[in-house]
Amino acid sequence: MPNKFLSNGVLKNLLERASVEERLSLTKILKPDASTALSGTQLQKAVCVAGGHGVANFLRGQGTGYIDILDDVIDSLKVEGVPAYRNDKVFNGLSLWQIDEVDSIKINKRDIDECKRLGVAHVEMAENKVLIKLLETAYQNMTKEQRQAFDSRVREVANQFGSSGGKGLAGGAGLMVLGNLGGFATYTLMSAVLSTISFGALGFGAYTAASSLLSLVLGPAGWIAVGGAAVHAVGKPELKVTIPLVANVAMIRQRIKHSR
Repeated sequence: MPNKFLSNGVLKNLLERASVEERLSLTKILKPDASTALSGTQLQKAVCVAGGHGVANFLRGQGTGYIDILDDVIDSLKVEGVPAYRNDKVFNGLSLWQIDEVDSIKINKRDIDECKRLGVAHVEMAENKVLIKLLETAYQNMTKEQRQAFDSRVREVANQFGSSGGKGLAGGAGLMVLGNLGGFATYTLMSAVLSTISFGALGFGAYTAASSLLSLVLGPAGWIAVGGAAVHAVGKPELKVTIPLVANVAMIRQRIKHSR
């Protein structure tokens, strides 16, 4: 069956370019006992099934769109400043779900290409906001000494990416500046945080292969901050799976984009 969602084709292409270690990290979030990485195509299908409601998946013959999964994660984390998936009109009177679900509307080839471009831009912006939100929550759970080290790293990253306002940054203000610098700045800081937590200099995939990004960054107490009760909400996907999936995909996207 042809893929129903533009964002899933983009996701498949991304995951086909991911390293074996990165794909194994995602595979282990879906199947903790796995020892072999799924292929990019297999991962895209598995991610989208994991993010969709079982009945809806059955009716459409496949999982949901990646933008839909991202929207669920954004809602659960209470991330602000992201267009609503179904309500906001972002292109020619179309909402995000309409520009992603191209077989439900009648648009020409030129507009389909524009929908794909807008979808990719939305996903990258939204993923970055998710990573920043996870870093904010991690900051809330840090000790005083950890916060000082974290703030120092934020200032280093801000200076590295050309921000003139890096001096004196701390806490939420520092992360706000970081968010405005773009996804790769966030990727750089998230990688540093994971390295600190893991007490080593392994690649990003090595951390998540052993344990999901969510448990590494947030810890058990973090579930209160991100609304862990939503995991058990009727009709909702398993957020304890989809949140780290989205975070890992976001990191992979930035690594690939900036390693060309």
